[in-house]
Amino acid sequence: MKVCLLNPPKFQKRLNNDIIINFNVARFSRGVDLVFGTTPPTELAILASEISKKHQVFVLDANADNMLPREVNRWIFNKNPDFFIIKCGDTTLLDDLSYYYFAEGIGIKTIVWEDMLNPIFSNELINKYHIKRIMYGEPERIINNFFNGKTGLIGGDFIPDLNKLPQPLFSKLPMKKYYKEGRSNWYSFLSRGCGWGKCEFCLMADKNIPHRLRSLDHIKEELDILKKYNIQSIYFWDPQFNPDIQRAKEVSNLLLSYNFKWECWFRCDHFDEELFKLMKKSGCFRI
Repeated sequence: MKVCLLNPPKFQKRLNNDIIINFNVARFSRGVDLVFGTTPPTELAILASEISKKHQVFVLDANADNMLPREVNRWIFNKNPDFFIIKCGDTTLLDDLSYYYFAEGIGIKTIVWEDMLNPIFSNELINKYHIKRIMYGEPERIINNFFNGKTGLIGGDFIPDLNKLPQPLFSKLPMKKYYKEGRSNWYSFLSRGCGWGKCEFCLMADKNIPHRLRSLDHIKEELDILKKYNIQSIYFWDPQFNPDIQRAKEVSNLLLSYNFKWECWFRCDHFDEELFKLMKKSGCFRI
């Protein structure tokens, strides 16, 4: 079976006669870097890698390739997959749906995926926008429900052992186009869920999402691949790098073996001096 996955292209929105916002995003559920460079679709690449175990996979990062909508539609038409998956963004969702309507209109079974999609809005998408297949949350197992013929809203799954997930399908991405502040760059996740879970404003805190860690060996496997692709910097996109100080030190010690510059989200009320020194020594330049 042929499966195509899309990271949609950027688009512009005019706020008034003087201000235009350019949404150059890569559809991370917990935020995007709107200012510096081009962000890789890491989550999409992990899903593509999982699907590639059983099916033929094609990935288009139309954002990195700076493609126009008509060029994306031509790619969809030429590939003519059995299934087409769109990694939508929370702020770009309705704009991204144009590719859903195009693909469905030419007979391609299409799946809309957004990580933190509100179930109430999901039902509106089904009823008002007539979307047949909507996926939210962690997709690596539930995607098979759609491949087996199910429709509607499917989500809420959590992968218990992250070490069983494959590494991102780097070979299908334009790796030379991902950069940030002049460096070749990659966004990585050391865990899923949140190790703190106490912030009332957070999207995750009230959803009972378990916190799960990748092993150091699994992380090292990814770092070795990134080194081969000459990646210079890494942005660890976990909600926070240091819910467990000892774990943060272990990851920092691992990074000592490489020459990456790196940055992360960090709780500034939960650290010790040894951790800060170790992070800096291992290449951390910003938190």
